[in-house]
Amino acid sequence: SNNQVDLKVTIAEKLAGSFNIGAGYSQTQGLLFNVGLTQENLFGTGNRVALNVNTDQANTIYSAAYTNPYYTIDGISRTFSVSYRTRDAREEQINNFQTDSADFNISYGVPLSEFNTVSFGYGVGYIKIKPSTVNPSQDVTKFIEDNNGETRFNNLTLNTSFSRDTRNRTVFATRGSQQTIGMNMTAPVSDLEYYKLSYITNTYVGVTTATNLLFRSNLAYGNGYGGTDGLPFYERYFAGGIRTVRGYETNTLGPRDKDTNGNDNGFAIGGNMRVTGGVDYIFPVPF
Repeated sequence: SNNQVDLKVTIAEKLAGSFNIGAGYSQTQGLLFNVGLTQENLFGTGNRVALNVNTDQANTIYSAAYTNPYYTIDGISRTFSVSYRTRDAREEQINNFQTDSADFNISYGVPLSEFNTVSFGYGVGYIKIKPSTVNPSQDVTKFIEDNNGETRFNNLTLNTSFSRDTRNRTVFATRGSQQTIGMNMTAPVSDLEYYKLSYITNTYVGVTTATNLLFRSNLAYGNGYGGTDGLPFYERYFAGGIRTVRGYETNTLGPRDKDTNGNDNGFAIGGNMRVTGGVDYIFPVPF
C-alpha cells in the first residue's frame, strides 16, 4: 500500500543494575564505609530490590528493600524492607549505652495528585539494650528499672505521612517547596507504647538565575502512652551539628546525663521535643 511504510525498530535496554562502594571520614561519624547493590528491573518485572551495608564509628546497618512501584494500576507502590543495626551511642556523644535492633516493615505509597502523596505502613521491631558496665548511665539504668529489669522489647509499629512536593527537581532544587507531616507509633499490644510526630519543611526561593535561598524547619514531638512513661531514651531527639544547629558539636544541645553517683558525665540525653530551623544560601561551585 502506498500510504503505509514498514518500520524496523531496534531497542536496547539500559543497564538496570548498579553497584556502589565508598569510604570516607566525617568529623562527627569517624571512618565511613558503605557498599550497596541495586536492581531496578528485577527479572524483567519492573520491581526494585536494594541491598546495603553502612558502617561508621557508632553504627553498623544491614538493610534490604523490595519495591513494586505499581502494586496497583493506579500507581500505588508497596515496599517490603528489613534491617539490622548495632549502635554504640557513646560514639555519637549520647548517653552511655549500646543497642542491637532489627525491623521488618511493609509500606504503601498512594499518589493523590501530581504534588501530593500519602504513605502508610506497619511492621514489627525488636531491640536489645546493653547498658555500659563502666560508669553506666543513670538515665538508662532508671529506664530498665521502670520496666521490671527488661532489656529486650518487641513492638508492633505503625506509621503514616502526608507529603506535598512542588520542587522543580528532586536533586539541587532551585524553586518550590517540600512539606511532610508524619506519625510513627507502636501499637497498644507492644512491649513499649509511644508515638512520634514530625513536620518538616524545605522552601527554595530564587535570588539570581544561579543562586537561591533554602528556608528549612524541623518540628518533632514524642511521648509515651498507656503503660509507658515518656519517650524511651533511645528514641529521643537530639540537636547540634551541621544538619541541625551549626556551631555546636553533634548531639550536644540539651540536658546532660548523670552517672550512678549523680555526677554530670558530659553526655547528652536528648528530649521529647525538638524545634530547629535555618536559612542556607546555595550557589554553584566556583569555576
